[in-house]
Amino acid sequence: MPDPTLTVRHCVICDDVRLEVSNKETIVGVYTVGMTAPLLPWLATVCVWMPVIWGGDGDLDVEIRVVNPVNQQVGIVVGRGTSVWAGFESTLTFRGLSISLDMEGFYSVEWRVAHGSWQRIRQFPIYLLRTPTTGS
Repeated sequence: MPDPTLTVRHCVICDDVRLEVSNKETIVGVYTVGMTAPLLPWLATVCVWMPVIWGGDGDLDVEIRVVNPVNQQVGIVVGRGTSVWAGFESTLTFRGLSISLDMEGFYSVEWRVAHGSWQRIRQFPIYLLRTPTTGS
């Protein structure tokens, strides 16, 4: 069998992914557009859910990281995936990704296998929550 390979389709940033009794996944609290922080700096903990296509057979070490608008790493999580249904879509879930939000702007989610090169799979904006001011 050939060595395992992995192709990431896209990723969903959410609060949690729960595995149901019948092996269905429930994605909870999806950040569809971006994230609003009540103040900066702010520590957020998220989950990353990725549809993937496996090739070959075996296990791979996978890393997910987040970089801020000035390209500084502000969060990382590491996991191990096992090739299943080579050639067909399956999913990988990374829980407990802590991100140190230190500025507004577009943050990038990147992934890599083992110690390969980083590949961006998504950008998402971080906004500071602003309350409307009222005139007197």
